[in-house]
Amino acid sequence: MKEDYLSGINETPTTPNPSPSSGDDRDPLRVLLIGSRQRVIRERHKLFAMGYAQLYEWSSLQRARIPGKVMSILTKYSDQVLTELPDLDNEYD
Repeated sequence: MKEDYLSGINETPTTPNPSPSSGDDRDPLRVLLIGSRQRVIRERHKLFAMGYAQLYEWSSLQRARIPGKVMSILTKYSDQVLTELPDLDNEYD
């Protein structure tokens, strides 16, 4: 039974995540999903359906430190680094 659960955990994505070069100005954001295997896969598909991330951009499923849980990470980069936060209070005035 344990072997069935762990099968496929170390699958490699079809296209690896791009790694930033040294001195890169892009602003990284990391999204970490931790949960049951089925839940993590379901959430990755939901984010794909919303247009947030391609499925191949996620890391392969890895065992989490929490027994019975797996994790997957997504790193997104912005070409623009925010130096000042927008004023959200006055945005809709």
